[in-house]
Amino acid sequence: MNLEKFEKLDENKKNRIIEAAMNEFIKEGFNGASTNTIVKNAEISKGALFNYFENKENLYLYLIKENLNKLLENFQDRKELPKSLEFFEGLELFINANINFFTAHPNTFKFLANARSEEHTSELQSHSGIS
Repeated sequence: MNLEKFEKLDENKKNRIIEAAMNEFIKEGFNGASTNTIVKNAEISKGALFNYFENKENLYLYLIKENLNKLLENFQDRKELPKSLEFFEGLELFINANINFFTAHPNTFKFLANARSEEHTSELQSHSGIS
């Protein structure tokens, strides 16, 4: 992957690529997702997409990692909860924070839920080092 080039893109173009890819993977799953549809919706060339990610698998793995990082950052923010909360108060705050996160980022939820249920995800994980 050539993530350095991708990361140097202007935010608008990066966001178009990420959004187009996430929408396609959510709608079609990994196997059914079309890079032709992704590049059309992102308004980039297919060569540009493959220049950044080399193949569909690398794009998919990038999106998994990015969405997991977003989710983990949300959990990190929960560390700041007061230590003196009762168990159920803390649980309620934690659940509400996560509901708020997924409400604010519905495609993150949809994408990660779909990725988890995909048959090939464990195979991709073993090749990528995602655990």
